[in-house]
Amino acid sequence: MTALSTLATTAASLTLTTGEMLALQPGTNQVLTGLEGWHSAPGTRRNGTDRLWAHGSFSERGWREERLITVSGHIFSETRAEAAHMTDTLNAALADGTAGTFVVDDADLGRRTATVYLTGKPTVDWDGNVDIIFVVDMVAPDPRKYGVPAAASTLAAAPGGGLAFDLFAGATAGVLDFGEAGTPGTVTLENAGTADTAPLFKVSGYAPGFTITEPTSGARLVYSGTVAAGQTLVIDASDGSVLLDGYADRSAYLTRREWTCLPGRTRQTYLFESPGNANASLTLEMSPAWW
Repeated sequence: MTALSTLATTAASLTLTTGEMLALQPGTNQVLTGLEGWHSAPGTRRNGTDRLWAHGSFSERGWREERLITVSGHIFSETRAEAAHMTDTLNAALADGTAGTFVVDDADLGRRTATVYLTGKPTVDWDGNVDIIFVVDMVAPDPRKYGVPAAASTLAAAPGGGLAFDLFAGATAGVLDFGEAGTPGTVTLENAGTADTAPLFKVSGYAPGFTITEPTSGARLVYSGTVAAGQTLVIDASDGSVLLDGYADRSAYLTRREWTCLPGRTRQTYLFESPGNANASLTLEMSPAWW
């Protein structure tokens, strides 16, 4: 078990499916004493195909495996009744088999989260008094650790005004007027993490169809339906979902779906175009991710 002194600046919390939160904070009566599988990278799986009548195997890329996390802590309760209640809470941690959110907030690394499930069973050591020592084993199917989400917005691309031809007449003779400035329709975000992360696109305003292009690769998302004024369409590159106002499936209208991710430690720009729109806007959201 990791010495307590090494975790003196680290807090961890587990949001249970019951809505309760197990919070382990330095300097309180609930402290984190061990954290395994979080600061190290997950394993890698790789399938190989033997070369017939030749040495070695065919080269195939590897993929990260799920992340196994073990969190241990020490709880000192003020009363025996409080300790008894806490043992029930620990034994019920993620017991229904659904997902919870595990958060680690480090003084230097910042806040990072993972979606976790219980694996095995919690170990709760209670002597019948006020001290509890526990260990919970969890698995994160998505091995990435996600940071605080970032967002940026843009209006749809629009041309600017044109050069007026009556250049040397009237009250402003001799002034070149190019009219109103256009809108580039581009939005950029940076993934400060080390792992690739999937963007989230939110389109609102009146958009009679639109295209989102990643200029570097040329990959495009083409939506042929209409987003009416007051509605919001959300396209999630992590799972391929296309939802209108949070519940209505509109994936059939996404006629071209060339998904892209933001690689670690890179910036990525997207171009938003919607001919015939009225104040259509794109909000790009992204959570930096680490291995």
